[in-house]
Amino acid sequence: MKTSLKLIELVREKGEAIARNWAKDVRRNAKTPYYHDLPEDRILPQAIQFYEHLLEIVNLDDPFAGARAYFSKYAERLFREGIPLNEAVYALILMRRHIWLYAEFQATFITAIEQKQAVESLLRTTLIFDYIMYFVAETYETLLKGQAESERAKKKSDYVIPWTSWASLWWEGRGKREEESHNLNGHAR
Repeated sequence: MKTSLKLIELVREKGEAIARNWAKDVRRNAKTPYYHDLPEDRILPQAIQFYEHLLEIVNLDDPFAGARAYFSKYAERLFREGIPLNEAVYALILMRRHIWLYAEFQATFITAIEQKQAVESLLRTTLIFDYIMYFVAETYETLLKGQAESERAKKKSDYVIPWTSWASLWWEGRGKREEESHNLNGHAR
């Protein structure tokens, strides 16, 4: 679907400025405390790369499929960094919001035609952000299940006693029982 999406063109031209605004916001927003102590130069690339990949998929005929590969890896990276799911999703909401805020601040959509383009752009970017949030949640769920399974396996392995240990425990116990029996029989005489 090739469309003239002025909002997306704005991201192409001003993506880094939008990302800087997002980084400032996410570092002080009450809903994203994980980001508060991170330096801007560590989180800024997250938004810049995100916006670059958004630009790549926005005009694809199947943005759902186009988004899956990158944004699943994006979610995995956030998960590995320890960012809680609720904060990862809210950071995405802020990314979407900052595109629109930047457009409003720049008075990008003035004429009626531009306002119509704004609506089309907003609908298209909202759809893509919905897909992205789905992939983030799906990836986190998969990774959390894998983490839980590995923890269960570790707990099970903590209780497994190898056969040789069972055999030695049995033999040790047998020897003690024989000794106790012998001592009891010896005291009775």
